[in-house]
Amino acid sequence: MSINRDQNNIIRADKHNSLGIELANRGWFDEATKEFNQAIANMPDYSDAYDNVASVYCDNKDYLKALEAYAKALALEPNNPYILHNIGCFLSNHAEELAKKCFTEASQLDDDLYESNFNLGLCFVSEDKHQEAIIEFEKALNKNNQDTEVRLHLALSLMSIKKFVQAIKELRTIIQSENNHDEAWYNLGICYNEKGFLEEAYKSFSHALKINPQRIDVMLSLASLLIRQKKIKEAKTLIKKSKELNLSETIQFMEQDEYLFKLSK
Repeated sequence: MSINRDQNNIIRADKHNSLGIELANRGWFDEATKEFNQAIANMPDYSDAYDNVASVYCDNKDYLKALEAYAKALALEPNNPYILHNIGCFLSNHAEELAKKCFTEASQLDDDLYESNFNLGLCFVSEDKHQEAIIEFEKALNKNNQDTEVRLHLALSLMSIKKFVQAIKELRTIIQSENNHDEAWYNLGICYNEKGFLEEAYKSFSHALKINPQRIDVMLSLASLLIRQKKIKEAKTLIKKSKELNLSETIQFMEQDEYLFKLSK
């Protein structure tokens, strides 16, 4: 791109940039945006103006435009510490919102891109917003009902809001297509345990442990269940094996479980 370095343009650019800063400080973001863009129009390689307009876009929660402006500023001055600092602040504070915005727009632009709904759901999970996550996971499954990872996360979110019956349905659907899915069997055991169906929980935990004999969480969940069933000797055998695999992880798990904790005293 040919850059016009006419001195008058530089002076005008500086004036627009200074006025933009003044307006932004007053909270007049729309007016500030116009001034910064005028500065860029007069001097297209004005990295400070890109950096400033990015900050205003961020204040207006227009994170995609902010990212674009920051990228242009960085391309012009890749070693500018202030631009790098501002981008760091932007990413540390708004990366999650930016990701959600990208996933939302991607899913709207391509209705078959179920992965965007799935990843948007994961963003909500990280914010502990499971109701919103469930909506996105269900949208993803409506587009592709064969993805067991999506279905598993749907079940986990349902479990997080105590909807164990619905979670059981999703987990059994996974198992029907992947009988050796130890994570599905394990969480199915948790659901049955929460609903008081101890025999079904026992079968599910046992199946998960048969598939993956090294899983400490499964081993100790089964041990906890055995304690409730007064099968102390079998429970202690599992606890001993778990300690042999990983002592610290076993102790940490036992401290969080009512029945295991009592047995350890």
